[in-house]
Amino acid sequence: CIWTGVSLNEDDDGLNVTYPTFGTLTHVVLISSKLGRCSGTLISVDYVLTVAHCLVQETSFWEPLKKAKDTEVKVTAGIIILTSDESGHRQDRYSSQIIIHPQYTFGRLAEHDVALIKVNQPFNFTDTVFQAELWIQPWPKHRMDCQSSGFGSMSDPKHARLRMWDVVALHGEQSCPCTKRFQWKRLVCAEPKDNVPQLCQGDAGSALLCANKAVGIAHMTRERRTCDYLGYPDCSKRRSSLNIYTYMCPLGDWIKQYVPTVPEIPDSCRGHTILTNRLLIATCSVLLLLLAIHN
Repeated sequence: CIWTGVSLNEDDDGLNVTYPTFGTLTHVVLISSKLGRCSGTLISVDYVLTVAHCLVQETSFWEPLKKAKDTEVKVTAGIIILTSDESGHRQDRYSSQIIIHPQYTFGRLAEHDVALIKVNQPFNFTDTVFQAELWIQPWPKHRMDCQSSGFGSMSDPKHARLRMWDVVALHGEQSCPCTKRFQWKRLVCAEPKDNVPQLCQGDAGSALLCANKAVGIAHMTRERRTCDYLGYPDCSKRRSSLNIYTYMCPLGDWIKQYVPTVPEIPDSCRGHTILTNRLLIATCSVLLLLLAIHN
């Protein structure tokens, strides 16, 4: 079971945060490279799901994006404290391939901020290291009680540790303040609450779990009152924020290309594509009919 054996706490800032023990968040991994650290989600023995911005860096406006090299990313599973040895549970792997979504746009909201890491050696699934199942199904007609997690602030790595907290997740029309209509289908937002922690740099890429399935991955934050872009903060200062996640359902086809064990993708997850194809077919049918009448 993913959500068992936890240590309940309220941190120094009065946030309702839970610090898990071993065997709780078995799917969460730490990703480290020359570009920084973030979280990831283990979705098979040899693939990790994370955010693209963890593996890509914008060097300047005029230069192309710098991407982490295929074999330089370290993936660590089975840890709950960043600097602890934890040799009895820890499993370290290195990347053999980095796959960035082809439509990813750096720093842009809802622009396919997702990536896959293939590791050089499969993980050994144990009581403390195991995959998360992806939510590849339609969103229900109501909000969902979910859990978010990650390694938190990277401003002080010596004290960084795995944490998790409860959220109410929203998706669909008007579910995400500070966003536009065309972005809604790609996003899941956490209902803003004062005692919910802000997503930090070290949380990026970790799964939003609803009904024990990964519905989304931590994407970015915006200032709740002004809608100012906060991006990927180190959380050295607490701010009132809107936590935003990349929704997995529309990405199912892309992920399944590389991870065949992902569930079959329902048409509802391809809503925009299906609608576009149907409109094209309908348009062609009308044109053919008009041509036949004209002749």
